[in-house]
Amino acid sequence: MNVDYQLHINGLKGLKPFLQNIMLIENYDGMGELDAKEVGETFDLAIEALEKQMPKKPRKYQGVTLECPACGSIKTHSAPYCKYCGQALDWSDTE
Repeated sequence: MNVDYQLHINGLKGLKPFLQNIMLIENYDGMGELDAKEVGETFDLAIEALEKQMPKKPRKYQGVTLECPACGSIKTHSAPYCKYCGQALDWSDTE
């Protein structure tokens, strides 16, 4: 199953301001600004989680070992995900 994460990320980025504006306009409970902020934070977390599922190549560190491109932790084997931050890793074309 090949998921187009970027398509989902772009959809969330487009939907976020729309829903925030609805919260501000409707303002059912007088807490529209707080509700809009919470919606924004929730969308940011979802976008961050989806971005971590997009595999990234480990970076060379000191010419020999490899590190996670997201958190910088040192990798000693080709695990599909970083055990420290959860970033999906693409090990193709690594030595």
